[in-house]
Order: sequence, then structure tokens, then C-alpha cells
Amino acid sequence: MLVTQRKSSERFVVLDYAHRSLVQAQSCEDTSAGQNAENSFYLTLMENHQGRSSERLCRAPTQSDMHRWMGAFPCHESQPNNKQETIYEDWDCPQVQCTETYSAAQADELSLEPTDIVNVVRKTEGEPVDVILPNCC
Repeated sequence: MLVTQRKSSERFVVLDYAHRSLVQAQSCEDTSAGQNAENSFYLTLMENHQGRSSERLCRAPTQSDMHRWMGAFPCHESQPNNKQETIYEDWDCPQVQCTETYSAAQADELSLEPTDIVNVVRKTEGEPVDVILPNCC
């Protein structure tokens, strides 16, 4: 996970970074963040590049976008144990090969081509799997 700040229209400055397994997102609704907490969430890097914990208050443009962030970086300790959901460790995640073309529909999605290979990081019964490309973590 890279935390960046826009420097110009085409450049960003990296402020902080951590491995995705060390990142959690928690809704501000669960805490006392005040009245301006609409679509806001805390992004916590449990161990950043300096070996420290770092927490940032972030705001998503829509509630849907906020839920996408929450789903991408779940806070496992506060969630009830869902027996229909499987979350894989980095060293243990299965790989799948795409058989059909997929065109990204959202800004945080990737387009996929047949023969692309992806790692499954989370699987929920009856829902599409969450995947990452092997070289992007």
C-alpha cells in the first residue's frame, strides 16, 4: 500500500508505505470522529516502512467507494468470524488462470485477459473472489 500526495497532474510523492497484509481500514462510524465523518475511514498501516504504526483519516467521495476500501483492507479483529469467508495468507493463496476477458468497470479494478494468472486473497461463498496480480504486492 502506497500513501501518496499529488505533486502535479502526473506526479505523486510517496508519504508512507506498507505491505498490504499490514493495512487495515476502519469506518469512522465505529469511532467518535465527529459529525464530519460521512464516507470517512481510518487507514492504519500497522507497520510502515520505518517499522512504526501510522494512522490516517481518509474520506471517500461516495459511501460505495468507502465500502470498497473497507473490503480491500478489512479489520479482522473486529469482524465476527464468517465461516463462509476464507482469507488466505500471502504464502498460501491459490492462483487462478483467467479464461475470459474482463474489462474493468471501476477505477480500482484491473482489466484481465485470458491466460492472466492472479492470486486469490479472499474468497466469499457465492461472491466473486478478490484477487491480486502476483507481482503487485
